[in-house]
Amino acid sequence: MEPFIRVVLLLLFVTSRHSLCERISYDGDIVITIDALEGDERLGTVLDIFNKHIPLQEQDVWKEPSTTQPGFFRLPLKYKTDVLNSLDSAGIAYSVKIEDIGRLIRKAEEENEAIKAQRNGISRNIVGTFPRLDEVIEWMNNISIQYPELASTFSIGNTAFGRPQQVLKLGLNGGNKWRVWVDAAMHAREWLSPTTAIYITDQLIQGYANGDPEIINFLTVLDFHILIISNPDGYEYTHTDDRLWRKNRRPTTDTCTGVDLNRNFAFQWGGTGASPAPCDNTYMGPYAASEREVVNIVNYVLPEASKYIWYMAYHTWGKQFFTRWDYTGSEVPPDHDELLNLAQRTVDAIVAVNGEFYEAGTAPNLMYTFSGSSSDWSRGTANIKYPYLVELRDDGTYGFVAPPEEIIPCGAENWAGAQVILREIVANYGATPPPSD
Repeated sequence: MEPFIRVVLLLLFVTSRHSLCERISYDGDIVITIDALEGDERLGTVLDIFNKHIPLQEQDVWKEPSTTQPGFFRLPLKYKTDVLNSLDSAGIAYSVKIEDIGRLIRKAEEENEAIKAQRNGISRNIVGTFPRLDEVIEWMNNISIQYPELASTFSIGNTAFGRPQQVLKLGLNGGNKWRVWVDAAMHAREWLSPTTAIYITDQLIQGYANGDPEIINFLTVLDFHILIISNPDGYEYTHTDDRLWRKNRRPTTDTCTGVDLNRNFAFQWGGTGASPAPCDNTYMGPYAASEREVVNIVNYVLPEASKYIWYMAYHTWGKQFFTRWDYTGSEVPPDHDELLNLAQRTVDAIVAVNGEFYEAGTAPNLMYTFSGSSSDWSRGTANIKYPYLVELRDDGTYGFVAPPEEIIPCGAENWAGAQVILREIVANYGATPPPSD
C-alpha cells in the first residue's frame, strides 16, 4: 500500500474511532510527588515500578525527578493501588499532590464556559479564557480588520488533519526590521501557554490603541510573529477527547498516535530526554523534523533567520526561565553569561508582579535534559540572539489543569518579563537594522 494512502486511512480510522467514544475520564486519577532521588539507581527503581504496573501508552510523567528536584507522576485509578504498594515496599517516599484530576478538570472547564457565556453576544474577546482554535483564529482576524495598519494574520502551513498554524503579525511602518518569534501550545495540554501569548499580544494591541509611547516604539522597531497554537490538532483534541493529551495527532503506528513536537526539531535531535518509542509521551518522531508542524515553523523562520532577534517559547509548568542549552548540561553558548543576566532580570520583573518565584538557568540544571527542542534549534541552527523557553505557572498544585483564575495573573507577570527583554533589544539593536534581503 502506498505510504500516503496508508496515512490517510489511519487518519480516517483515528477520527472515526474517537467520534464514537466518550471523552477520556480522569476521575479518581491522582498526581503524586516523589522527592529528589540520590543516584540513578533510585530513579531506576521508580521507573521500573511504573513500567511494571502501567502500560507505556498510559504512563504520564508530569515532571521527572532528579537529584535536586522532586518528580510528579499521574497515576491512573486502575493502577494506583499496585503502584503505591510497590513504592512502599521499595521504601520510596511519596505524597499525593492532586487527589482527583477529573474533578479538577471539570471545575476548570465549567468555570471557563461560565466566563465565555457571560461574554457571549457582548464581546468576542478571548483574553482571560481558554479558547478553542476557531476562537483564536476569529480573534486574530478581528484584530487584523480593526487595526489593518498594525496587524495581519495568515497560515504558515497546515497539519496532518488540515488545520492551519495561524500566525498573527504585529508591527508598524514596515521596512527592514528586527523580528520577534513567539510560539505557544507546542504541547497540547499546556493551556496556560497560549493564554499567556494571547495576553501579551493583547497588551501590545491595547498599548498601541491607547497611544502608549513605549509600546508604539516596540512596534516601530520590531515585528512580532506570534504562533499562539503551534499544535492545532493536539490542542483541539484536548478540548474534545482527552484533556491531558500532549503530542500532535498524526498516527505513527497501528496502535500509537502522535509525536512530541518539542523533541522533533533537527538540532541535536534524538539525544537525552527524547524517546524512540512511538507510544511514549516524549516520542521524538521517526526522524528529525518529521512533523508538518515543525517543518512549517522551520520553513517560515529559517530563510530569514538573520532578521529574528528573540525566540520565545511558552510552556507549562514549573516557573522556570531557560537559557540554552536544553540538550546538555555540560556546555553553554559563548554569550551565556549575557543571556543568563537578562533572564535573571526578566524573572525579577516576573516575581515583582504577583510574588510568584521563577528561576533562571538551563533546563538540565533546573529541571531535566531534553533534546530536539524549538528553543535549542532557534540558537543552534537559526542563530537567534535571544533564545528562551519559559515554564509558566505553577508549582504542581494544578499542573496542566490550571483554572481560568490563573490566566490573567500569569499573563501579567510574564508581560512584565517580556518588557525587560524588549527594552534590552531596543537599547542594543534599535538603532541598528538587521541584515537586508
